[in-house]
Amino acid sequence: MVLPGGAGAHSGWAETTTDDGSPALLAVRTPPGDPAVPAGRTALLHAHDPATGIFFITPLDLGVLFS
Repeated sequence: MVLPGGAGAHSGWAETTTDDGSPALLAVRTPPGDPAVPAGRTALLHAHDPATGIFFITPLDLGVLFS
C-alpha cells in the first residue's frame, strides 16, 4: 500500500508484507511519464534498481481484476 504523500516519479514510500508476514517499508517511484499513485492505493511492484534500492510501481486496480 502506498503511504501518505503518494508516490510519483521523484519520491514515495510503500508498505508491503514479507514472506514471513513482517512489514517492510520500500522506497518507491513511478516510471517517468506514468501517473502518480495516491496514498492508500494498492500498487504493483514491477522493477527494482539495485544501484539506488528504489522499486518502481504502477497503480493496481483490484476491482478491475476481480469484476
